[in-house]
Amino acid sequence: MDKRRTLLPRDYIGPPGSFGQQVDARLTVPPGGDPISAVVAKLQHDLVVRWRAQKCRPSGAVLGRRFGFSRQTWSRAVLGERWMGETLFAVLVLVLREPHHPNGQARHVPDAASSRRPAARSEPGTR
Repeated sequence: MDKRRTLLPRDYIGPPGSFGQQVDARLTVPPGGDPISAVVAKLQHDLVVRWRAQKCRPSGAVLGRRFGFSRQTWSRAVLGERWMGETLFAVLVLVLREPHHPNGQARHVPDAASSRRPAARSEPGTR
């Protein structure tokens, strides 16, 4: 995680309690914050607002099982209590781009288990 991220995403979005909830929430750079973190927080906020607006969206628990993170990690991220990081950002973008069913299945997207590379095979006669 970037060392500039000393505050939480919700610290950059006002009024308090509006992170991931209000489309018209305002972006601010609080004392101790920085402009780059503010932009990242706003992006995370905007994506969470769009995710919450979906009528049929998979739960954090379902997404976590599918992509390898905990329900608590997802919950804290959508509340602005932690930075998403690349995996959660990617999952959220995927959820917003692909039609989903409540079980979290998106068309044409492998889950974490099936996307792992197979073990390398050695050539005959080598070890």
